[in-house]
Amino acid sequence: MDKDLKKIYLGGGIVFGTMLLLAALIFWVLIPLGEYLGKPAYLDVLVTPVEATVEIGGKEYRNAVYEMEPGTYTATVRLDGVEPEVVEFNLVQNETTGLYMNWTKSGGWQYYTVEELEHKNAIGEVMPLRLSICGAPAKRTNCDAVAVDYERNVECGGECLIISGRRAELTDEVLMAVRDKLAEKGYDLDDYKYVYIQNNEQ
Repeated sequence: MDKDLKKIYLGGGIVFGTMLLLAALIFWVLIPLGEYLGKPAYLDVLVTPVEATVEIGGKEYRNAVYEMEPGTYTATVRLDGVEPEVVEFNLVQNETTGLYMNWTKSGGWQYYTVEELEHKNAIGEVMPLRLSICGAPAKRTNCDAVAVDYERNVECGGECLIISGRRAELTDEVLMAVRDKLAEKGYDLDDYKYVYIQNNEQ
């Protein structure tokens, strides 16, 4: 085989090898990259009370997970009788971003991380709570057995703390005792809605 023919074969082999390398590059890099670029971002909305709404770009969102285009967004959180809260967030491609917020009378709007939200929702695991509140000196006749549960209630519009006792109404003394008991368990009463129910059987 003469030198020119060897050069042709060598050159053809290099071209063929280069084409194979490019094909492998397209298969292993460019095609998966193209599939990735086509993926959306996700917004996980969880705002309480449940009657609160989230408006983004003129569209209303309720508590759910939404598929959206990646980018920066501005959301307005609305609740009747409360000043709207404006939130700016960034959605990253192929990732879930949480919009977790809660409103209370004492604290206004509060933002939560995933970990904080999980802890807040885990309060049901330490329920029910039972405590006895007595006057001084403590006697059977001046003691009140108070119960605290976490369950769905019409007045709350969802799940909330149900405080019950023999007294006709929720007093500051009972409320402080409940607050202290929750604090012992690592929870803040101000993070939750609550109602009081008189229960003469306790």
